[in-house]
Amino acid sequence: GTDANITLPYKAEVAPADYKALEISVKGCKGGHSGIQIVCQRANANKLLFRLLRAVEKQVDMKIASVDGGGLRNAIPRESVAVVMVKAEAVATVKHLAEEFEKIFVAEFAAVEDSIAVSVVDAAAPQSVMPTDVAHRLMAAVVACPDGVEKMSLAMEGLVQTSNNLARVVSDNNV
Repeated sequence: GTDANITLPYKAEVAPADYKALEISVKGCKGGHSGIQIVCQRANANKLLFRLLRAVEKQVDMKIASVDGGGLRNAIPRESVAVVMVKAEAVATVKHLAEEFEKIFVAEFAAVEDSIAVSVVDAAAPQSVMPTDVAHRLMAAVVACPDGVEKMSLAMEGLVQTSNNLARVVSDNNV
């Protein structure tokens, strides 16, 4: 196994005063060890959250203030949370998208997961947000990042030969 740590430094911008802060979360995934349960094709909360964030970004003007997903470098993430800011009139759209994506995620992983939950709740207003171009690049990178089994062993039946796990996505100190 090997670890890859990718950083995206940025200079934070002042959070817009006329936007509302929301916490969007994906929780309830089973998780597991990235070298053992990866073969189970369990949901990765980071990947799910960022799919939702990309959909939100396409429909409303959204600013990302922070993200915190996954806990350990060798664990499939069970939960992922982002604090975002949107205009007050866009809150209903964000909540609707979250409801729709929860249905999609539950259906997509019905044979593997039994507790996926997506929520949108009010959050305390952050002082800063990521620049829009940085947030866009972050979302694109996470969505595009490979995750799961890439190849099974040809020599040993049932043995994963190559896999990827997007274990941790976190914003901290402008990185």
